Amino acid sequence: MAIAIVSAINGACGQLSERNPPYRLQCSDVLDIRYRYTPEFNQEVTIRPDGRITIPGMGETIATGLTLEQITTEVVKLSQARMKDPEVTITLKEFQKPYVLVGGEVGTPGRIELRGELTAIEAISLAGGFKNSSLHSQVLLLRKIDNDRAETKLIDLKELIAGKKLEEDLVLQSGDFLYVPQNKISKLERIVHLGQFGMYYTPMR
Repeated sequence: MAIAIVSAINGACGQLSERNPPYRLQCSDVLDIRYRYTPEFNQEVTIRPDGRITIPGMGETIATGLTLEQITTEVVKLSQARMKDPEVTITLKEFQKPYVLVGGEVGTPGRIELRGELTAIEAISLAGGFKNSSLHSQVLLLRKIDNDRAETKLIDLKELIAGKKLEEDLVLQSGDFLYVPQNKISKLERIVHLGQFGMYYTPMR
């Protein structure tokens, strides 16, 4: 039976929960692949812009969106074409630091690195706060489903702040995008294509 061993550098502290989901691989991440009994196949691979990795002599597979455990399983499957019962360890050597994006009617739109738990109100504060022209009763949250689509949600931050219900503030996840509009959003699809938001989802390094 093939064995997959997963390890990660800079992993999340403590046990995973809904607020600390496992890291999902992204383009440009670097994986260190080690074979216990056949070290001549050890290698580092970088996830290409198309979301794939290539294992020389074995094939290629989609990597983006997968956890370390899932990509290890895929690499084991590829390796079985040339090896019997390969034992594989994959370490995440380089990765994109978790971040959220804040855009629209805020002081300094852009990317904010996640260095712990961060709520919507805190993220907007770090982005320079609301402009006078902002409609902060209809802040749009985009939460990525995959590389092409995101789920949408409207958040009434004005009510939370006015009612001092800060404990109800939404905790953000890596890849979330908060957009503060100037005008009322009259119609909103539950699922949208990220291409509609252009530069906001262009990777920023």
